[in-house]
Amino acid sequence: MDYKLHEKAINALRQVNDPEVGMNIVRMGLVHSLEVTENSAKLVMLATSPSCPMGTTLTDTARAALLTVFPEGAEVDVTLDLNIPWSENLMQEDSDEPVTELQAPLTPVAVGRLPFLIIAILSLIAGFALGLQRTGLVFSLPGNPSIMMHGPLVIGGFFGTVISLERAVALPWKWCWLAPALMGLSAPATLILGVEVGALLLTVGSAILLLTNIVLTYKHQTLFNAAMAIAALCFLFGNVSWLQGAPIPHIVQFWASFLVLTIVGERLELSRLGSKHPLKNAYFIIASLPLVIAPVLTFNGLGIGAIIMGIGCFFLTIWLLKFDIAKSTLYKGGITSFVSVALLSGYGWLAVAGFGWSVFGNLEAGLYYDATLHSLFLGFVFSMIFGHAPIIFPAILKTPMPYNHYMYVPLVLLHTGVAFRVLGGFSGYTEMRQHAAILNATAIGVFFLVVILTVINARRSNCPVQE
Repeated sequence: MDYKLHEKAINALRQVNDPEVGMNIVRMGLVHSLEVTENSAKLVMLATSPSCPMGTTLTDTARAALLTVFPEGAEVDVTLDLNIPWSENLMQEDSDEPVTELQAPLTPVAVGRLPFLIIAILSLIAGFALGLQRTGLVFSLPGNPSIMMHGPLVIGGFFGTVISLERAVALPWKWCWLAPALMGLSAPATLILGVEVGALLLTVGSAILLLTNIVLTYKHQTLFNAAMAIAALCFLFGNVSWLQGAPIPHIVQFWASFLVLTIVGERLELSRLGSKHPLKNAYFIIASLPLVIAPVLTFNGLGIGAIIMGIGCFFLTIWLLKFDIAKSTLYKGGITSFVSVALLSGYGWLAVAGFGWSVFGNLEAGLYYDATLHSLFLGFVFSMIFGHAPIIFPAILKTPMPYNHYMYVPLVLLHTGVAFRVLGGFSGYTEMRQHAAILNATAIGVFFLVVILTVINARRSNCPVQE
């Protein structure tokens, strides 16, 4: 082996960063093996988790980095091996971080995945329209659907579709794509054909998502995979109950647990890049357990369920602030800092939701109920979506989305709107709730506008290297 050429190739790979953690793939230990000759290179890469959708993006960028080392026409083969488990022990001490990072090369947009995103976004728009209607704004939608459907449309039609789409993109199993397809169709089915049809599609889709997570957990037995499997089980139980006619306030905690446990499960996976605390996993289990118990108690009419749910939200907020790597990546600049700001600011709303459930209990309507749910579903969950957009959209659509400062605009609008909504709810000032709903809808609109313009500009400018 030509060791000088090998080292040159390794140095080129140091330009390939995982944007969420601001760390190059060599330091992360994602380079499993690299064989080089004068006119060829064969690289085998690992993923921190098989369900990470960034795999293809990183392999494409790694191949582009290696092509800068070898002459034109050289054979460069880069593969991602999901069967080899990654662990934090593979990480390397590497202080030679590059000044600039290599962006993913331009590739054809994955047009076949666009319908999944389009239907998810339309579900979100319909859900927000019904939400605005619920605050008192007078307008009508075709078919005059019930305003109570705004939650299921957003949670199932948007969140469920995006989460299952993220899994399908990462995993090699074709049947996984049934989950986002069915969940996406559940929203228009609810509006056009009725709740029974929409709930059935959502239930079957969530069952496939659960099966995906069970198979993944069986093949890769880790705590974070198990957490996401339990999250999918909560989602399925809530959807089955909705299909059987259970009132939404009785099952909304199942949906909340699905989203929270999915998010913190993903953060647990990335926490392996940071804290090595020996009790980190044990604390995670203790903090997560209330979110599994509470929905069952609430569903059966026990008031203590809300208190337990609130305690679980508090515990998980503390766990995230203690062990999540977002604190250590806050000052790395660019996309990495933006992700950290979005995550850390969102964790505060998880604590506010915990306060609402702990203090006000199992409410089924009213301003306190509204403030508690929107703290979690708007403040916490949408902060995660805004923060991960520059990571997830490139992975799903195979198109670059480089950082720009305008990404902070919808995030600020979102938090301002949620703050008004929560203050209006807890104080009883109903007019503030309506203004906040308009502001939050504006934040979502601005968010998608920034995403679209950023992607278009990146493709037109051939994705310049990020400073």
